[in-house]
Amino acid sequence: MTKRNGRKPGRPPAGVNGQRVRDYPQVSIRVPPKLYAQLEMLAQQTGMTRLELFASAITCLEDTLDPARRRRPRYVRSTTV
Repeated sequence: MTKRNGRKPGRPPAGVNGQRVRDYPQVSIRVPPKLYAQLEMLAQQTGMTRLELFASAITCLEDTLDPARRRRPRYVRSTTV
């Protein structure tokens, strides 16, 4: 008889607020080895995922922009149906 601990099999959702990362649009970038090592070091030191680090960096950059450049686009294309 197997022991049940109430968890679903497989990996837990790793996205923001427990969302499935599989549902996110993908972005692929190439970075130099030094930048990649820096990203990994920050992830280990802070306990944040690379996704969280990128989101935080983008928010920080956006907050430093002057108001004229900070405007949000009126229309953002959605990949979901």
